[in-house]
Amino acid sequence: MLNVITTPVTPVANGATEITDVSFKANWNTSNGSTSYMLTVPGKSTYTTSNTSYTVSGLNPNSNYSYTVKGKNNWGESGSSNSIAVSTVSGPPTLNDATNITQTSFQANWNASAQATGYYLDVSVNSNFTVMVSGYNNRNVGNVTTFSVTGLSAGTNYYFRLRAYNANGTSSN
Repeated sequence: MLNVITTPVTPVANGATEITDVSFKANWNTSNGSTSYMLTVPGKSTYTTSNTSYTVSGLNPNSNYSYTVKGKNNWGESGSSNSIAVSTVSGPPTLNDATNITQTSFQANWNASAQATGYYLDVSVNSNFTVMVSGYNNRNVGNVTTFSVTGLSAGTNYYFRLRAYNANGTSSN
């Protein structure tokens, strides 16, 4: 019996998922003969993993990246996969102090994020956002820089945070 040892088959890279302002998840198909994979993001780094996906972080908001993948085993490396282009989303908006504060409402204010097409607003009764105010959990407020938060209880402290979004995905808070 003859045992033939070969390098892995070239993997096929798939589109990125979970794209934020500072990261994306690179994805690819299993490659026959691979025991690990080398993900290359030009200008960034090469990462080694045994999985068929890898989250690349430490990126710049609103920037363009690409990636390729090679399969690897004890006998060598495959060729490089197809290249996938990825654009990170806008950075998060900069919050400003609330204004027009009454017993049951306030106006949330922020500065626009470059390339944002809208914003998601969260309002909570605690600073770690574990208890959300009804109707204000990931509320799409559109492409504005102020929003009136109403229906609140008098004598309660409230916290707000925002995320910018566009066609590429959603920013961090």
